[in-house]
Amino acid sequence: MTKNEYANFWYHKNKERVNAKRRGAYQKQKATILSANAKWRSENRAKLLDGKKKYYRDNKADWQSLKAKARVRAWNIENAERLRALKRELSKTPKYMAMNAQKASRRRTAKVEWADKAQIDLVYLQARDLGMAVDHIIPLKHPLVCGLHVESNLQLLPKAENSRKKNYFEVV
Repeated sequence: MTKNEYANFWYHKNKERVNAKRRGAYQKQKATILSANAKWRSENRAKLLDGKKKYYRDNKADWQSLKAKARVRAWNIENAERLRALKRELSKTPKYMAMNAQKASRRRTAKVEWADKAQIDLVYLQARDLGMAVDHIIPLKHPLVCGLHVESNLQLLPKAENSRKKNYFEVV
């Protein structure tokens, strides 16, 4: 074991003790540290601004994307009732109804007689109570495999993760 590896091992083994010692040292010198930081910031104001401008230039797209997402999130919260009404209207469109019919058809064809319907219903109830989504481990629709709608093929996932997963399946 090299010296660096041992130091890393020792630090992780004694992390609480080291952090407590650092906190104590900081508390003793807090006023000195804060005044030194304030002095450095006032003396290097131009350097700080240049750094901030460079960071903003380099990450402008990310900031704009985050701002846009925040605006959309705020609008969604303010207009929750309007969004629900729009979704209700959308659900009545022929395209949406056809997509739902296809999905229901896939689920019907993926059902088997020996599946425990009570267990499946229980999984869906748990998902609703926990605010999660039910995911088919082996997707019902995939170019390489066709999963079944049985309790052993269901898992609970957070809604966002289930949306990201879509019909992904890793073939080993």
